[in-house]
Amino acid sequence: MSVSLPSRGSSPLLSRSARIAIAAAMLGGALVAPSGAWSAPQEAVALASHRAVYDLSLLRGGGDVIDAEGRIVYEFVGSACEGYTTNVRQLTTLIGEAGAMTLDTNVTTFEDGEAGAFSFHTRTLLDGMPTMRTQGEAEIIDGGLRILLEEPRSDEVMHAEAPAFPAQHIIAILDAAQGGEAILESALFDGGDEGDDIHDTLAVIGAPLGPDEGSAFSRLTRTQRWRVTLSYFDRGEAGDGMPGYVAGFDLHENGVTTDLTMDFGDFALAGTMTSIEFLETGPCP
Repeated sequence: MSVSLPSRGSSPLLSRSARIAIAAAMLGGALVAPSGAWSAPQEAVALASHRAVYDLSLLRGGGDVIDAEGRIVYEFVGSACEGYTTNVRQLTTLIGEAGAMTLDTNVTTFEDGEAGAFSFHTRTLLDGMPTMRTQGEAEIIDGGLRILLEEPRSDEVMHAEAPAFPAQHIIAILDAAQGGEAILESALFDGGDEGDDIHDTLAVIGAPLGPDEGSAFSRLTRTQRWRVTLSYFDRGEAGDGMPGYVAGFDLHENGVTTDLTMDFGDFALAGTMTSIEFLETGPCP
């Protein structure tokens, strides 16, 4: 899953930066629901509204990437009755033998509490210059997905399949984890890439890890958690193709994620939580 960005020639480092922009757009939805026709599960747990900061570092070098650094600020606010708003800002610097480039990606999404409608807006700067902008709305209609794009082009796109949207993924994977399920598959729409396509995803859920008693954040020392590995595939390649992107994270029972990994194939990044603030939201009536 990569896109072509203007300027800077055909540098491999540039294409890797593009994949990081896509990964930032996917970050809020890096969780998966059961395969088959999508229906919103009952919210068995309350997802914690929160703002978290993660410092990025190079986990594994490769290709022309010899070092990397950055930061993610992730904000999730909402409830089943009000809907869910996610704001992500990811700033990443990739360093190669020929120099460095910095990618600045901002993602805002809103999903209604019934998992029937989703809006998205992604803006990416490369070394301070605009390179990619995606904006649109999607809704489940007549058993399929309708996407109304504003950027990068004005278009209406129809898919016969009704995929999962991101926020309900968190609820679904927590429900699956608590039920002892280990492998989940789903078609997913999160507004990534150019905002017009559905991705196939495969999640592997590890055994319960128990509370992280060594965490520096007190509320996370009392929550159950599971290690999740989530692979993204282009459509039709999940059976025999290699994933374009693999995310790993510890998923806590309140929806908070820690110990992030982002694997782009020839290199990988790690994300370490450095702060978290829990935000107040009113209960559903």
